[in-house]
This record gives sequence, structure tokens and C-alpha cells, in this order.
Amino acid sequence: MNRFLKNILLKLIILLFFISLIVGGAFYFNYNHKIDYPAAIINKYQRLDSLKKTAKIIICGGSSSSYSIDSELLEKTLKNL
Repeated sequence: MNRFLKNILLKLIILLFFISLIVGGAFYFNYNHKIDYPAAIINKYQRLDSLKKTAKIIICGGSSSSYSIDSELLEKTLKNL
């Protein structure tokens, strides 16, 4: 019985080691959040805050609004009005 408990404890320790290795590796290799969507939102809020006294159009929406709206074309069209 004692050998059985030691065997289970050893396997549990090995399992926990590999789980922590996988989770730690995921955080280590995927921690560059300067290029993902939430980081882009932070940059957009900072840009919006820096343009307080200018005329602007603010488009609120989900990810489809940021990916589907051509802001350069919108700016050129509005300047020609």
C-alpha cells in the first residue's frame, strides 16, 4: 500500500510539473500583446484622447467595424465634401 501511494504521488507531481510547464510556456511565448486586437484598442483610445479639439467621426462597433471600414477612403471622401 505504501508503494502504491508513493507511485501515485510521483505521477501526480510529474503531471503537475508538465501542466505548469505547458501553462508557463504558453504565457512566455504568447505574451507579446503589442500586436493583438486589445492592444490596438488601447492605441486607438490614446489617439482619440490626443485629438480632443479636432473634428472627428467616431465609429463604435465590434471587430468588424475596425476590419471592414476603410478609414483612409472615408477621410478622403469627407475632405472632398
